[in-house]
Amino acid sequence: MKALAALALWMILWLSPPRVALESDMAVHMTVQLPLLARVCLVLASVLRPREPRWLIEANWIGIPELLAVVLVTSFWMLPRMLDAALANALINLPKFITSARGGYL
Repeated sequence: MKALAALALWMILWLSPPRVALESDMAVHMTVQLPLLARVCLVLASVLRPREPRWLIEANWIGIPELLAVVLVTSFWMLPRMLDAALANALINLPKFITSARGGYL
């Protein structure tokens, strides 16, 4: 049930009217849309963690790779140049949705 709710929120964020409203101002884009995408993935993570393969659990040694990935992904999308590029090009906007959500899961 949680996973369906998270996927529904992700789709709502992807749809045009809410997305346009969230992407109309750079500050809202950074401080509202990206954290919402990360929250969606945190909910998905709570559902997927029990099914995680053993090798992936072992690769995440005391959480350091996980934290590093989250910091890098978040820092990348906080660059105004990349957010502007995401608004101008749908081929960059899609990875924003995927990597922002993935950053919340890692």
